[in-house]
Amino acid sequence: MKNLFNVIAILLGFGIVLSSCTKDETPSVLTDFSSLTLTSEGFWNGSDLSGSFTVNGVKFPNVYTPAWSAWNGFAYANKHDIYTSGFGNQYSCYAKKDSSSTNTFVLAYPGYKNDSLVFDELVYDVQLKVTNSTYSALSMKYGDLYSKKFGGKDSLFADWYKLSIIGINQAGLPTDTAQVYLADYRFSGWKQDYIVDEWIKVNLTKLSEVKALRFELSSSDNGDWGMNTPGYFCLDDLEYKLVSKKE
Repeated sequence: MKNLFNVIAILLGFGIVLSSCTKDETPSVLTDFSSLTLTSEGFWNGSDLSGSFTVNGVKFPNVYTPAWSAWNGFAYANKHDIYTSGFGNQYSCYAKKDSSSTNTFVLAYPGYKNDSLVFDELVYDVQLKVTNSTYSALSMKYGDLYSKKFGGKDSLFADWYKLSIIGINQAGLPTDTAQVYLADYRFSGWKQDYIVDEWIKVNLTKLSEVKALRFELSSSDNGDWGMNTPGYFCLDDLEYKLVSKKE
């Protein structure tokens, strides 16, 4: 019996050694958008027609249409007005200023094939923070001319607003999808209903090795022309590891 215990101890010892050898200690790269220059409570929406902005080797496409003063894809801002509703406040995030972040964030308005951020290298173990834009959040909370109040008058309707994040590999093919509910009123008790009002960290390890991330928004509130809920969300603190430096 004593010999058996010795053998088990030796095997466990090998297991510990093997685990320590296979542990991935590749350093992470953090992109926090602190290098983007803005005035206080400012924003960039692509009106310079540059077509994109790049931070730390990550490209964020943007399309700006001067005739309509309209944009889609990605913008960036440092506005934190959580009280003013409507389209005029489309550049604010609904989370209070985060003492652990720079408070400059990316605003995403995905669609029209400008819905993917692109890494200059293949990456893995991706994480990021997301929250609602104020425009979207207050539209869901109170309703507006185009969108319904989530849950209805008595919070009886099972409304939801969801962000889907799709990994794209080097061949341009999807790897997997992660989903985050930015608002959820599907609970049996109305006290559990929520609209995200803080930065939440999303682990995208399941997407495996990716060259790009594609974003899609969907909602329970739809009409003849598509989604009624304003299709925005905010992104910050993008973190990942480079495959080229994988140990």
